[in-house]
Order: sequence, then C-alpha cells, then structure tokens
Amino acid sequence: MISIEIRWFLDEPQKKIIAEKWFKEIGGKLDNPEVRTDFYLPRTFGSSIGVKLRSYKNEPKVEIKEKLKTIEMADAKSIGIVEVWNKWRFALDKNDETSGEITGEKVEWVKMEKSRSLIKYEILSDNKFRIVNEDVDSACNVEITDIKVGDKYWWTLGFETFRADDNYEKSFQNLEIIFREVMTKELLQILKLNNSYSYPGFIEQL
Repeated sequence: MISIEIRWFLDEPQKKIIAEKWFKEIGGKLDNPEVRTDFYLPRTFGSSIGVKLRSYKNEPKVEIKEKLKTIEMADAKSIGIVEVWNKWRFALDKNDETSGEITGEKVEWVKMEKSRSLIKYEILSDNKFRIVNEDVDSACNVEITDIKVGDKYWWTLGFETFRADDNYEKSFQNLEIIFREVMTKELLQILKLNNSYSYPGFIEQL
C-alpha cells in the first residue's frame, strides 16, 4: 500500500491542549481512544525503513514500511515534511517464537505504548469529503496519539492519506484537500519543521 503522510512529535502539554481543542472542532473525539502497544526495530536505516510488531487481541502482525521519497506541499513547506511510503502488512502465527520474545521484551526492540484518537475523512468526488468509521477506498486520516517510551511521554499529530488503487497523484491531492480545509492559524503556530518526522525518524531521536 502506498501512503503519504506528514507528522509532528511534541512533548509540550500546553501545545497539546491547543491541538486537542482543534481536533474536537474538526469533528474528532478524544473520549474513546484506541489503546495498543507496538514494538519497533531500533534500526531505521537513516529513517527510511520502519519495522513494527503489533500484538492486538493476541494476534501478532508485522508492518514494514519503506520511504520512497520526500515531497513538498505548498501549504506546509515551512512547518512539515511530507513523505511517501510503501507499506506491507502480514499476520504471524500466534505461537511464533520470535514475536513472543519481542513482546515479552526479551530482545531490545523499542516498546511504544500508544493511545490514539483518529478522524477518517472519506474523499468523495468533486473534492468533497465526509467523516466515516468504516474502511473505505480513499481516505485521509487525521490523528492525535499519546506515546510512552520507557518513562518518557510524547504526543504526535499526523495526517496520512491512502487509496485502494495506490494512485500517488490523487492521494497527494487528498492530503492537500484535507490539510487546507482543517488547518488553522492557531495550530500552524505550534507545528515546527524540526518536530516533523515519521515514526522511524522519531525512533532515531530517542
């Protein structure tokens, strides 16, 4: 799957208050976040490769993502980095020994506890969109996620677009549409270029 994303990682509580207020104003809900724990391979190969193991409801899954390129989006060029990723996901056997060692913290992967709130905008014809909860073929996700690594806390705000047909140009247009529609001056003031990177990039900062 091809996805395009722009993301920021911050730790300031006051900025999080601003972001959460904005998130609710654009249709998001914070009272029922998705809680999960992911384990990341520490090596990110210059933040261009990410390997993640997730054990959700006792069903281990692996996601591998490769950064294809960085692109510029006019509305965000001074505050954020837009990246194009190719992703692969597959399930593992519940009794897989290696994944059990990782989730049992017997090997040195990065354990990341997450609490995520997400808005899924389905992209319709004529650049229209709507908020949905189900899986759709063309969407832009907007999320706020609390993160705990060891005894330290961060939060991330991100936009991610995807299409079932992997049409890169249209997926990028979807990102531009939603970003332009929901972004506010107040939020733009707290998002900085030096805080913008992907999860593999974040792991390199730890």
